[in-house]
Amino acid sequence: MRTYTAILTALILSAAPVMAQTAAPAMPAGTTKTMPAGTAKTTSAMPMTMAPMNVNTATEAQIAGIKGVGPKIAAAIVKARPFKNSADLIKRVKGIGPKNYVKLGLDKVFTY
Repeated sequence: MRTYTAILTALILSAAPVMAQTAAPAMPAGTTKTMPAGTAKTTSAMPMTMAPMNVNTATEAQIAGIKGVGPKIAAAIVKARPFKNSADLIKRVKGIGPKNYVKLGLDKVFTY
């Protein structure tokens, strides 16, 4: 086991200079990097973080822009306004139940 560990350590240490050479060079202070169109980085593991919005004043387009909320649910939310709290929204908007409300992250996005 010691030999195996020693070999792995030697391999990792010998690869470190190669990895350092292939790293991207640091950008000078005050510069920004723009990416060509269509090459934006996306992650599908976590939903995009949204800024809090007041559900009673947000536009239908803003609400529909939340990942997982389609135009039908956005229209239903706008039609059923005003809401007193999240329980009121869940009760009055078809398609949003307690589990779906949390799953979509609406508990972190909507303010009342």
